[in-house]
Amino acid sequence: EDLSRILSIQETRTLSKNLMFSYKNVVYQIQRETPSYMMRGAKVFVLEDKRGQIRVEYKWRLLEYRTYHEQEKAAPIACSKQINIMVDRQVRKLFKPSATHPWRKWKFNHNITLEQQV
Repeated sequence: EDLSRILSIQETRTLSKNLMFSYKNVVYQIQRETPSYMMRGAKVFVLEDKRGQIRVEYKWRLLEYRTYHEQEKAAPIACSKQINIMVDRQVRKLFKPSATHPWRKWKFNHNITLEQQV
């Protein structure tokens, strides 16, 4: 059993007031018969073996848990400078004229002075 503990992936999680924590987008809740306020904010170890089985330990004792629900995927993170650009792209599509559009055929004559244009 110690060998399986050593060869497992180990991560630390902090329990919430409801004795809940999340690991790999799944929420787990610790099942206790004693009062739950004793373990609020406690650090627990989440051990995942190579088969993907999860064990939860607190002070070297195995804890019972149940899967509460699966979380949805998080939204992509964007810096504050890029938020407006991303929103604009979602709200409206940029207009790109075709190759035969009159705007593309218009040419500016550099030889004409300002007085001649008016």
